[in-house]
Amino acid sequence: MKNAPSPQNLARQLRQLAAVLEDHGPDAVRMAPVLAARGFPASTLGAPGGRGSTELTSTEAAADAPAPFADVDSDLNRWLVLAWKVAVHGQDLVTKITAHAGSDDDHEGRATSSAGAGHCLACERWVPGTHDDRLRAGFCNACRVSFQRWRGSNPGGDRSRFVRWRQGSGPIEGGHGGHGG
Repeated sequence: MKNAPSPQNLARQLRQLAAVLEDHGPDAVRMAPVLAARGFPASTLGAPGGRGSTELTSTEAAADAPAPFADVDSDLNRWLVLAWKVAVHGQDLVTKITAHAGSDDDHEGRATSSAGAGHCLACERWVPGTHDDRLRAGFCNACRVSFQRWRGSNPGGDRSRFVRWRQGSGPIEGGHGGHGG
């Protein structure tokens, strides 16, 4: 694959991203609207480019320079939605490829999971992939049925919205809040 990082390097980068989101994500979400409203970062007196380091008043300085953080809250929100969609789709795609690839020889001696085995994208329950209990479209049977019902009452609702709704992330715009059922 041209220009694609190796799966190992990508996984390492995603683990670092996950750690940053775990440690600082909630604070960033809480602080982004304040920073966006202000348009400029708070800085200490005397710091290069900070308050008091120029002859201009703060009003003149703001008028002279574009606000570098004016849209940081909407940028963060767009990025979080995109990251969620990439994570859900990426997991689904890799699972499908490894489950439906050719012979075991194609996997260089590594055992593959059976088709339909894996973690449910919505409830994260391990699904063994047996005839009676397997993943369908990335969901366990209960979540798949719930998704079909949810989608009937939420036209245009996508899988990532359903997953957030099913995990109880609160009200989803254009849908109902809370856990599915």
